[in-house]
Amino acid sequence: MKASYNSIDFTSQILDFTTLPDYEIITQPSYTYTTTAAEVSGRITSNEHDIANAEFQYGTSADSLNSSVNGTPFLVSGNTTKKTFMLV
Repeated sequence: MKASYNSIDFTSQILDFTTLPDYEIITQPSYTYTTTAAEVSGRITSNEHDIANAEFQYGTSADSLNSSVNGTPFLVSGNTTKKTFMLV
């Protein structure tokens, strides 16, 4: 990496770097379920901005996620991690 400041060139030995994604979402296995309902949980990490409208989408296959339900909490503030859950 190379930068200039006050007409002086500075060179870094670091050749590359990785930035954090805007957010990370991890779903957990569902251990509580019946033939008509399931409790789903996960973790949402916001690395910068607020995330509103957290929801779980579900359906009969990965290609048919045509139903959704709001997660609890509904809002994840910027630079925080929240465990979220819902009952489908």
